[in-house]
Parts: sequence; C-alpha cells; structure tokens
Amino acid sequence: SKIVSRAAHVKVSEMHSKAQQNEAVEYLAGLVEWVQATELHELAATHFMPPRGTPLGHVRAFVRFHHVASSMKRTYLKLWAEDLGVAALLAVGQPAMLLAEGSAGAIRAYVERATKCPHWGPTPARLVSSSPTGSNDGTLLPLGLVEVSDRFPVTVKAAGTYNGRECTDFVGLAAALSRAGHTAVARELQELTCTAYAHNEGRVEEALDGSGWVGYASPEPQLAEPVSLSVAKRKPAR
Repeated sequence: SKIVSRAAHVKVSEMHSKAQQNEAVEYLAGLVEWVQATELHELAATHFMPPRGTPLGHVRAFVRFHHVASSMKRTYLKLWAEDLGVAALLAVGQPAMLLAEGSAGAIRAYVERATKCPHWGPTPARLVSSSPTGSNDGTLLPLGLVEVSDRFPVTVKAAGTYNGRECTDFVGLAAALSRAGHTAVARELQELTCTAYAHNEGRVEEALDGSGWVGYASPEPQLAEPVSLSVAKRKPAR
C-alpha cells in the first residue's frame, strides 16, 4: 500500500544518510532486515484507527470482494476485528462478503483496513451497503470474526465456482441468519443478493468495458450515520 511504501521510503532515506562509500552490501542487508522484522499490514493498520469524537451509536457495513482465498488476509481480518472490538462475518470464495457490526468509529477503521491494507488485485474491495443498528434488529453477531463456512456450513459449496473456488449461497445465508435471530442483517443481505452478491457459480454481471462487476460503475455508498445509543438500545448476543 502507499502507507507501507512511504514508511519504506523513510527507512531507505535514513539508511542512505548513514551509509558510507563502499557499504552497499551492508545497506541492502539492513533494508532486507527491516522488511523481515516489520509486520507490514500492521504498520498500515496503524494509520486507520477509530477517529476521536466519533458520534455515539452503532452501525453495520457490508463489503464486497471479487474473492477472498488467502489465509493471510483472512487472519488479518480476524485480528483487526478483535483489535477494534467489532463483530464480523466473512464469506470467503467468489464473490466474497464481509459483514461487520460495531461502534461507528470502529467500523469505519475496520472497513478501511479491510479494503485498503491488503492488496486485492485489479478489482476493488468496496463498501456496498451500510445502515445504523437499532433496537428491533434482532440478535447481534458475536464479537470477533467468524467465517460463514464455520457458522453456516450448509450455505457454502467447496469448489463451487467455474474456476474451482469456494462460493456461498447468499440467499440461503440470509435465510439462515434470519432463523438464527439476526433479523435486520438477514433482511439487508436478502436485498443485496440481487445486486452485490448475485452470482451464478461465481460468475457475475460484468461491465461492457471489461472493468469487472457492473456495480463498480456506481458511486460507493457512505458509511451510515449511527443512531444515538439512547435511542437504539442494544440487544445482547446469546
């Protein structure tokens, strides 16, 4: 990411200013040692922290990815959910979904980390829907990140896409979430099954210009404004 690149540039400048003539080997060895000792994704994540003065209240957010397969990326999404104290549900495969609930500031930081820190290739990872949470939303998702294949395995098909990736039956997932008491989440996901998460064995409606999913042509939505905690009393998860 640009954040990591800037940090690396600063480190190179520091080493260059200290390097003497004929010290090229030591210079390069020092740079390699810095890269090996630095947790680059964590370095990037420190730039996406909950902002101060964030309005009280909770929101949820749905993020769409072309696909998620990397165990490293999945690990970071899990670590960041724990770090920020948010609840998240991840559907890996193609297309992939990240659903997150939590305080507005934490969700903003989490979505930014999830979409901007890892490299997602030529197709962007982006927010596709967001809403404030309320007292009639049903049961909350449990804190931390859980994968759909662990919580709702019947909705996931291994090697179910045309190119052999895992895929999720999002209509079935919405129904499973509803049965589990996550009523608002299920309702919002059901609406997205016709747009952001619509697919046929991993194939989606493509833009004519070859830029990928047709939805990328639409403006990315803004993260929802939270309802005051005094209005939206939270129902604890079981």
